[in-house]
Amino acid sequence: MDFDLGMVPMYSYNPNIILDIASNETGQAKLFIPFLNINKTYSLNNGQTTISINNSLIKRGNFTENRGINLQTDVLVAIYVTLYLSSITESYLALPRIFTGKKYVISAFKPLPGEYSEVLIVSNAKESSANVNMSVNGETKAQSLNWLNSEQLVSLSDISGGMVISNSSLSVIAGTSCARVPTNFTMDCGFLVEQMFPTNAWEKEYIVPNMPPRNGNLIRVVSENIGDVCFHIRNGSSCKQIPYPDPLEIMTGSEPVVVTSNSFIGVTAYGVGGGPFMTNVPGIGNFMNTYYFVVPSTYASYNNYIAVVAPSADIHGLRLDGLSLTTSQVIKVPSPYNNYSVIISKVQAGYHILIHRNETVKFGAILYGSAYNEGYGYPLGIQKHIENEPDARNVNVCFNCEDMHHIELCNVVQRCQGHEICFLERFMMHGKQLFRSGCMDEQICFKEANGSDHDRCTECCVGSYCNHQGCGETGLPGRSFRGPLCFDCEYAFTPEECDTLKLCDDGQLCRIEETKWGTSSNFKMGCAHASCHAVTRSILPRSLSPICQTCCSEDFCNVNCTLGSEHGHPVIIG
Repeated sequence: MDFDLGMVPMYSYNPNIILDIASNETGQAKLFIPFLNINKTYSLNNGQTTISINNSLIKRGNFTENRGINLQTDVLVAIYVTLYLSSITESYLALPRIFTGKKYVISAFKPLPGEYSEVLIVSNAKESSANVNMSVNGETKAQSLNWLNSEQLVSLSDISGGMVISNSSLSVIAGTSCARVPTNFTMDCGFLVEQMFPTNAWEKEYIVPNMPPRNGNLIRVVSENIGDVCFHIRNGSSCKQIPYPDPLEIMTGSEPVVVTSNSFIGVTAYGVGGGPFMTNVPGIGNFMNTYYFVVPSTYASYNNYIAVVAPSADIHGLRLDGLSLTTSQVIKVPSPYNNYSVIISKVQAGYHILIHRNETVKFGAILYGSAYNEGYGYPLGIQKHIENEPDARNVNVCFNCEDMHHIELCNVVQRCQGHEICFLERFMMHGKQLFRSGCMDEQICFKEANGSDHDRCTECCVGSYCNHQGCGETGLPGRSFRGPLCFDCEYAFTPEECDTLKLCDDGQLCRIEETKWGTSSNFKMGCAHASCHAVTRSILPRSLSPICQTCCSEDFCNVNCTLGSEHGHPVIIG
């Protein structure tokens, strides 16, 4: 893995930069810092490795100098970068080069008088120079940067919403040397820093977890253009327009918030109460199944927590260091992601592995902590789909049934249009309670949901198959307590044509097979025995023998007869 990094300054004396590296195997790391004349190789432990970098690399003010850091490893790692001084600290998740991009929108914060909102741009271009264009607070600047050249821009006002565009990939680290969050907070200011996610890693749907014992979050949303953003809490939804190029900002209480948009957005959460911090919020599509991470030993005396965002039905499968995740608080996420929950768990300093035992379950995780007036926070890791590969993240597949007495009996699905999400409606007809489900325009759905009453309920949700529950109904039990829900069709030219499901017996699998039919293919999908033999088998002539057949064990999984291919392969960080 290859990382190009840097650090913006605190408001006072700057301590050494600490790199905490998490690895699940031994290996080597090569550190290259031209400014400090460092070219050194380190051994990586199976667990945690810590490297300290001299603070003379950090500089206040505007400059264009060769102050970048390059770290290369021969094994998969996650890296967390920390500045710690007594009563002042903050950390960020480092992004490898493969994750960085060519376009960024900056998130920072308003500095105290005399302090700076700041951004450091580090070139990743090894073969040729990067031509960088920056637009910050109405001023534009163009700069050519060679590999590890760094351009630092500072301002006495908030630079959030500023844009950085290049012809090659960059690492962008932004923050504020001294800020109060919110700005009317009366306690001492704190240092804020994060490595920005590139715009091609943004999503349209986010769940911002509550982070107790803090009493709320300040949420900021940035975008590449004017767009609509909806904030969903337990008591309802509110939609606003992003005041592009400025960020859209809201204060929240001590509950999770769902953020949705009709365009790709970046979301940052700022801890309120205690020492301030800022953290990127992973979108739903950034969630992972496994995180190898480090709580820096710097924070050994802190109260450290992980806020996990996971499907409610799958909480029991979460494991921290091989043991069931100990929860101090579980809070249900509001609609349209009310099939998710936020799980708060206390964690000690050191190396950890957070995993779900079902490898198909993806969840988000943010580490945060505090000690009196000090605070920090960062995501444990994120995944990003490789650019230019087909991406179906934003196409919802919803259950689609009419006049059902029981929602768990729905066996038909519908693929929505780009502006649609899933809904479930409960209503009364001839004195009987019935349900209907399907796809609905997002804005219409939320309007319908806000008009629900005792006799009629409409719930909206984002994410494929999410309307299997709602309006007080829990639907089918979790996958661990039944057989899989599989697509079930005898004849289809493509797997996407199949819109019927079958609940297979416990112990059975989902199966898909492809046979040649002239110049096309015929797909057969359904249940299978554990041996991957179809439950109902037809005797095919030799000319119609399957050219592909695959079995899988999770709900809705039999849609790809070549599961081993690299189509849609994600990049994993953390």
